[in-house]
Amino acid sequence: MLLSKRRINKLKTSWKRLPGKLVTIKNLAIRKIQNKQVPKVAFKISGGLGDHIASIRFIRDFCSATGIDRYDIYCTKPAIVKWLQETEKKCVLVGDAKAFNKSLASQYELALSVTTALHIDHYAPGEFSKTSRNFSYHIKKIEQSVSRIIPIIQHHPYLDGYLGHYAATLGFRRHNHLHAMADIRYGGHTLNLPVDDSALTEFDLKPNSYITVSNGFDQDFHTDAHTCPTKAYPYHNDVIRHLRQRLPGVKFIHIGSVASAPLDQCDLNLVNATSLRQVAALLKNALHHLDNEGGLVHTAASLGTPCTVVFGPTLPAYFGYEKNNNIGPIECGGCWWMEKDWMSRCIRGFDRPPCMATQDPEAIANRVIKTIDESGEPNTLRKVPSV
Repeated sequence: MLLSKRRINKLKTSWKRLPGKLVTIKNLAIRKIQNKQVPKVAFKISGGLGDHIASIRFIRDFCSATGIDRYDIYCTKPAIVKWLQETEKKCVLVGDAKAFNKSLASQYELALSVTTALHIDHYAPGEFSKTSRNFSYHIKKIEQSVSRIIPIIQHHPYLDGYLGHYAATLGFRRHNHLHAMADIRYGGHTLNLPVDDSALTEFDLKPNSYITVSNGFDQDFHTDAHTCPTKAYPYHNDVIRHLRQRLPGVKFIHIGSVASAPLDQCDLNLVNATSLRQVAALLKNALHHLDNEGGLVHTAASLGTPCTVVFGPTLPAYFGYEKNNNIGPIECGGCWWMEKDWMSRCIRGFDRPPCMATQDPEAIANRVIKTIDESGEPNTLRKVPSV
């Protein structure tokens, strides 16, 4: 049956409106026609910066355990993945997660969703399963782990709070729970992230002479510009004021892609003014990083920079890195995903969530000072308070 010109034009319009999906499928077809074999494994990643970093660590270690040497990634933040994978030669294609449907997943021997938990979207044992070391074993372990938490996975992200408690009860954290699901060894926090060290020259900074500060949040889950996200600590300015009295030679740099409020105590405001490479360089060379729980904490951990992290609705036992100052709430807290709008509204009805409002800025500053003192940095950065 021949198509009318009107129908053809309509199809062309639809093609233009869905470039990510159609071009991705087209690219797969081109690779097959040109005898460029499509990788046998694809990973789908969703969430914010921290979720992508945790997922990349898992992919790194999963490939090491199974011998996977080529794979494709479909994600919600392609720019972040391309940066994270810039030095990784195994990743062949980075596509849009919205294009990752059943038809596309079936192009692979294994299609695996990697978020706060693992989920197998497609698995058809074939040549790779037979030749890859331990591949079938780890797939079986994933299937067993998934079977225990199917309701959580089906209702992601609305039961993620329960998932965090569940993982912490088992002795795991955000950075290694995915590994536990697949029964693979965690290869450590460090990632070989591309950095732009010229950022220090551009902003007139020297290594270990400044502290980076962030009070940002994931805009995918909080879009109300008139309210402060519940996970954002409201007294960073007061913490910085206390730190200045003890560290007169140290600068304070506000970084991130978004801020919950201005930090006028900072010497330099670089919010939404740096590339991923530049912010990585700033974190890598920082004396310390001060933040609420978020993606830049995961980035700092990947670069070996110590952090002080103020927790409220999210769980320090799940999100915290062992060597960081993980400051848990004095009152309340842990309400992450108990209600759909948990990040926009205190579920107890307070204007300022008590989990954050009761955190003493001076006590937080003391924790930062203690960590810097123990790091052995030059005493010229410090000032002993007068008695």
